[in-house]
Amino acid sequence: MKKKISKGIIALIFLILFIIGAYYYFNRGQAPDYFPDDTVAFAKIRSFKSFLHLDSPVIDQYIGDFKDKAWIRWLPDKDFYVAVDKEKNYYIFIELSFLAPLLKSLGTVEGNILCISSNPGYILKPGSVHPRQKERMKGGGDLRFVLNKSDEFFPEIEAGDSIWGRADVLKKHNAVKISYSFENPLRGEAGQAAAEKSLKYVPADANFLLKVNMSDFEKHYARLRKMVFSTQLFQNFLKTRKNVFEKTGIDIEKQIMPLLEKGMLIGARNGDDYFAVMGKEEGSREMAAMARELEKRYPVAFRERDFDGIKATTVEITGITGVLARSFFKKKIEGVKKPYYLPMDDYLLFFDSLPAVKIYHNKRLTIGIRPSSRPGEFIKGLMARPSHLSLYMDSLYLNAVYPDESVFNNFSRIFISADFAEREIQGDVVIKLKRNIQTEDDV
Repeated sequence: MKKKISKGIIALIFLILFIIGAYYYFNRGQAPDYFPDDTVAFAKIRSFKSFLHLDSPVIDQYIGDFKDKAWIRWLPDKDFYVAVDKEKNYYIFIELSFLAPLLKSLGTVEGNILCISSNPGYILKPGSVHPRQKERMKGGGDLRFVLNKSDEFFPEIEAGDSIWGRADVLKKHNAVKISYSFENPLRGEAGQAAAEKSLKYVPADANFLLKVNMSDFEKHYARLRKMVFSTQLFQNFLKTRKNVFEKTGIDIEKQIMPLLEKGMLIGARNGDDYFAVMGKEEGSREMAAMARELEKRYPVAFRERDFDGIKATTVEITGITGVLARSFFKKKIEGVKKPYYLPMDDYLLFFDSLPAVKIYHNKRLTIGIRPSSRPGEFIKGLMARPSHLSLYMDSLYLNAVYPDESVFNNFSRIFISADFAEREIQGDVVIKLKRNIQTEDDV
């Protein structure tokens, strides 16, 4: 009896080994070899199971149909390949060895390759993907991707032929982290300043933060400007710059540049209450130059005043104009005084409103951005990492900037960084998603 059981176990082991061996023997065709010739983007999903853990309306919108399909749930750890052509048709490829013909009802089969496509006329045949692009799909991550013709997706960004990288699901935070790379058209490396230190001076409840940390920013600025020139946000900046220059004689772009080279941080609270932190020496020098320009054209002067024990510099209207304004437009004149700025340690701090100065100065507001493991502060804590450019926005600011964008409405927080290496511009995008049952107050 024992010999029969032993023979049965041995036979079963050999059968399993035979099936595994046969599966790999017949699984020689590679999905990337079958991507369409007009492929503009493709990805290798190494762990679809990870994406099933994400809980968000935006995930349900884009992959909800696939999450519910039985064949995907049967193969959660199987590698999936996704390609998109110029007409935005999608193609899902799976390498299934001799099992592929069994799933022929789902799509087109060629050898061991199954293809499920939104293009009804597609015939599965070998295509042409550059070997270097195929190599970029090797490595770790829940997903590896290549935007082969980046101008199809980011027409306003001059990023060469492709953007590539990886994506990982941060299950604990209901977030996705995307690490990206594209060729640096300048072939130059940016130097690091010390902007990270200024993070300890900013309000912790900021819902927008932009950190510039490049000591040779001017060298890269022309290219950056060209990359984002056609975006609506930059066009709005150009209009503001033109109006400011015509009315005041101040060239924002040229006078802000030295501050960016030394490191600077700009942020906002409550959507539109702005603040900034910059080096005291450079900031004081540039503010003095701007003050001189304004004082030439208008009856104003920049003076230090005492606001209930807080000494801050602001704009004062002088002469008879000031007397009349203080007499008849007392409330409106308060809005003209901003910004308020004051030195603290090695930095010059700017605020958009007097209440913000008082709250900050009296320490009734938690200040300082620092790394944290708490889900609500995770992305904001990334600002503390050394990087050349870092941008943080929460849902309040996202909705103010992109009120009609349904995708951004599903983001709770977003972090973007960029580093200018000699040959590549590298960075990270971390998106914390709103959950399906989440309200604005919860994020």
